[in-house]
Parts: sequence; structure tokens; C-alpha cells
Amino acid sequence: MPLPDRGLDYGDGLFETMPIIDGNIPWLSYHLERLQDGLLKLGFHSEAHSPVRDYIRTALDDRRLTGVMRLTVTRGAGMRGYAPPEPARPTYIVQISCADSAGQPELPPAHVDLCSVTLARQPLLAGIKHLNRLEQVLAAKERQQKGLDEMLMTDTSGSAVSVISGNLFLLNGNQLLTPTLTDCGILGTRRRLVLDELAPTLGLDCLQVAMTAADLESADEAFYCNSLRGYQPIGRYGDRRWRRHRIALRLQELYRERLLTCAA
Repeated sequence: MPLPDRGLDYGDGLFETMPIIDGNIPWLSYHLERLQDGLLKLGFHSEAHSPVRDYIRTALDDRRLTGVMRLTVTRGAGMRGYAPPEPARPTYIVQISCADSAGQPELPPAHVDLCSVTLARQPLLAGIKHLNRLEQVLAAKERQQKGLDEMLMTDTSGSAVSVISGNLFLLNGNQLLTPTLTDCGILGTRRRLVLDELAPTLGLDCLQVAMTAADLESADEAFYCNSLRGYQPIGRYGDRRWRRHRIALRLQELYRERLLTCAA
């Protein structure tokens, strides 16, 4: 990677973290669509997305490996200053790490609490996976210090957004609720999978709503998800404990079935 690079200097870029199962990336189209949306929002030229599939294919090289791929796209080099170069020449970085069970681990109920780090509201960046992750870095440091599995993150207005590394879902009756992400947060690929496919399969109404930390405490069930861990139930939040995790476990079961189909 030649230096200077705007990804390193300003966080001017995007990334995707994707499980690899037997040489395949499940729901690759979800990742690529989010990446393309992010490139458009950041004003990359229209052809910046074109080489991505070729880089992924070259990195996999027909090997039936299981692991994790991180794809990073930066705006590349440029003159000093915030203004982006025209035309930009994006930098593409593909990193692969091996793992035994990417995307399908057995997960115990998580211990979660409220994070003191809040997320800034910026609708122009909401939904995309940009390189500026300092809020999550500080939150992860707090999580480690407190010995928790995850932490609930709210924005500066007090609205619940997500956990540090995943999207949040609450079950109330037959309704599955997830925060609206119009001001901040990431539109996760496994969140989308619930909305598009898994919730309808289970006969659940899935709604995107505004919610607070108090809504988590009163939920019948709670869980979070990301592309590497799948769907993990929340067993404890503050003083509230859940002993039944029927929907989260059923979602994880469906998810594993879909992963096996993708890897076949």
C-alpha cells in the first residue's frame, strides 16, 4: 500500500468483513450492495466498485478455505488537505484470516450493559461501513474493562442504535423490532437477512422503530447479530435477565442451515 493514503490520513474509505465458508462468501451480494452504497455516499467515481469482485475472486483463488475476509477500499493518494483528489485512484486491500467456524459458532447468552460512549448523529454517513471507527474502539475498551460480552450503544439523543459490533433486535409478542438507522449506525447484512427472509420464515412481523435503552429492559427477548457471529441471544442487561431465547436460537438454527446451503 503506497503512502500517503487518504484511508490512513482521514479514514476516507469503507470496509466489509465477510465470513468465508468452504471458499464461498455467503450473501456476498448484500456486502457488495452496501459497499456500493457507501462509495456513492462518499462520492467515489462510479467505476470504483467495478474491480471488487475480481479482487475477491483472486484472493479466494478457488481454495475451499474457511475464514474471514476483510475488504478495504480507500480513496487512495492525494495532495495534503481534506479536499478529495479528482480523479481519485482508489486503493483496494484484501486480507484473509483463517478460522474453524466463521459465521456459525455456538454462542451462549451474552452479558450486555449500557455503554458510556455515545454515537454521533450524522445522516450522511448513516448505514455505511466507513473507516472511522473510533467510537467503537473506545466502546470496546470500556467493554473489556468491565468484563462484558457486548455493550448497548445509544446516540447523543439517547436513542438505542446497536451494540458495539452488531445490530440489535427486540421481541415484543409476535413483533420483532430493530432500531431505525437514519442518523447513525450500520445497516448490517445479517440485519437485512432477518428483515428480508428469516423473520417472514418464522411468521414474525419485523419493524424498524425508534427505541431507547428502557425498551431493551422491557422486551420479551433480545439478541444481536453480525456477519461473523450470526445471532447471539442477550441473557442479561443490567438487572434484567432472560432465560428463554426461543427466537434467537431459532434464527441461529435457520442461519446455519442457510450457510450450509451457501457452502454446498
